[in-house]
Amino acid sequence: MSDALLTPQLIRLGCRPASKEAAIREAGRMLADAGCIAPDYIDSLLRREAVANTYLGNGIAIPHGMVEDRAMVLRTGVAILQIPAGLEWNPGQRTHLLCAIAARSDDHLVMLRQLTRLLQDEARLLPLFSTENSADLIAALEQAPENPPPDAEAQDLDACDEWRLDYPNGLHARPAALWVEAARRSPAQLQVRHGGRVADAKNLIARKPRTACASCSKRCARPAWRSKPPPPSPPSAPPERAKPPAGSPPDR
Repeated sequence: MSDALLTPQLIRLGCRPASKEAAIREAGRMLADAGCIAPDYIDSLLRREAVANTYLGNGIAIPHGMVEDRAMVLRTGVAILQIPAGLEWNPGQRTHLLCAIAARSDDHLVMLRQLTRLLQDEARLLPLFSTENSADLIAALEQAPENPPPDAEAQDLDACDEWRLDYPNGLHARPAALWVEAARRSPAQLQVRHGGRVADAKNLIARKPRTACASCSKRCARPAWRSKPPPPSPPSAPPERAKPPAGSPPDR
């Protein structure tokens, strides 16, 4: 990831925005002041949030604009607000790092993959919520782990359906979140597999099995749903016969 994408000037520490809208506007103004976007693109960031939740999970949100407004992006850039006390994004969702994205190319996908890895690694993520050095954030988002843990060997379940998703850059966070929401409505165990990579279909940021959906990487391009029906319920015991009243003749 180049210095032009994420610089100290595009990182603001110790923020205390009054609302989600105020936070998005502040990050948008940072992008505009850095020459990444036209000022009107700030409204596009807000419109996107109105139609799609950009909260990734574990304290990270990634507001970004509408596809049809990409012409207002002058160069790719990312603005980060650190919110140590947290900000309610939606009920039950609290953001500590807001990463506003303006993208003209795929340069930002490297950072998105790093964000996904951070979501899975609280030991590295939590200090970023309170660090007083912007270099810590840049280092965490620019550098891949030297020795990422290997994927577990893929193990198929009893039933399988397979199809191709034609996304050149993989399945992005918003459709992946809808996918997870639909999977959670099923009582069956569900998993997604692409090659040797396996993911829990009911967890957007699961590590074991690990999901690849939020990372916008090509490994999600041809997933296969694998499902295992829930175990049958144990047979119920026969109902007890009612005891006859005292003094009644025994059954013949």
